[in-house]
Amino acid sequence: MAKKKLEQMDLVERNEWMILGTMLVIVTLERLDISTLVAAMMGLSAVLILRVLSWDDCLSEKAAWNPLTWFIVFLGMADQLNILGVKPWFSRRVGNFMKSFAIRWYIELLILQRCISSLTI
Repeated sequence: MAKKKLEQMDLVERNEWMILGTMLVIVTLERLDISTLVAAMMGLSAVLILRVLSWDDCLSEKAAWNPLTWFIVFLGMADQLNILGVKPWFSRRVGNFMKSFAIRWYIELLILQRCISSLTI
């Protein structure tokens, strides 16, 4: 059945190759320690400049772009928290707090997992 479906499909189109290339460039940029936020924005810009997507396409797909936009904002905030030293400070605080219990690491992991899962909606 899969073989029949593959035979019915057309060859890979130009836009699909452009998306694949853009994704490879984004992953490469992240591997070169370029900010994830910057790499994502460059990828979106490339897709728009290459006319793989139009701005109207982006605006008409609000359900898809809304979480992506918030994700980019959260990535930017996480980068800033890391630059300001909040993440290492918080990690040390939680680590020292967990060490004060003097329990095994896997029990600590279960406690942290339970705390984090109770925060999610």
